[in-house]
Order: sequence, then C-alpha cells, then structure tokens
Amino acid sequence: MLDIIDVINSQSTVRANIIVNPPAGPAPMTVTFDARNSSDPSQDTIPNENFYWYFSDVDGVRKTLGVGPVINHTFTRPGKYIVHLTARSVNRKSGVFDGEATAEVNVSPQSATINVFVNGIKMKENSYVKLGTMEAQK
Repeated sequence: MLDIIDVINSQSTVRANIIVNPPAGPAPMTVTFDARNSSDPSQDTIPNENFYWYFSDVDGVRKTLGVGPVINHTFTRPGKYIVHLTARSVNRKSGVFDGEATAEVNVSPQSATINVFVNGIKMKENSYVKLGTMEAQK
C-alpha cells in the first residue's frame, strides 16, 4: 500500500516547495514567499495563477494571501503562522494531483532599544543595570 502512495507522490503529484525570507522577526514583518522551485511531474511549467497561498491567523481565521509563485505579506501581529501553498498542474485532467506545502513564520513582538543614563552619562552596551519595578514601568 505504501509503495502505491510513494509512486503517486513521486510521479503524479506536483512537488510544492516554499522558501520563506525571513522566517522570523519582530512585528511588523514583511515576508517573501517563493514557490518557484516547485515542479510538475509532467515537466510542464506551472502557470503563475496556479499557486494559491493562505494561512490561519492567530485567531484561527483563514486568510488568503494571494496567487502567484512569489508573494509578499506583512504580518502586523505577533504569533506563529503556518502558511499553506497549493500548486496546481496544468495537467489535472490527465491525472496530476495538486501539490501542497507549509511553512512556519514566527513574528515576535516589536523590539525596542533602551538606553540607560546614570548621572547624565550613557551606560555602555554590556553594562548591567538593576531597575526597580517602578522604574521599569516608566
């Protein structure tokens, strides 16, 4: 049974491939998704309109990202996103199945640089400072 599935996957299914750049960073984060390395087992070129992208946001709502082999999307909220790609052959009627792939994007909260001044002098980058709760909240 597994041999049949392996044959179908290798000979009759589009191989969807995603490259994510960057895969992680602080919000807001613009990410490029590239599926140009995807391939059709029939050796035909996959048309641009046959690449479908979507993800579920941090609230679980499915969002369409776009169509095409290369797309950009800006994630504005921190969270872990699983982006899905469906790549469809032009030879669907002759038995070539859609290929699917997923990629993970990790968006962290916005980062900030904090400069600490002691008696009007900026502390060095690797200096240790102990702050009380009240000072840290300010």
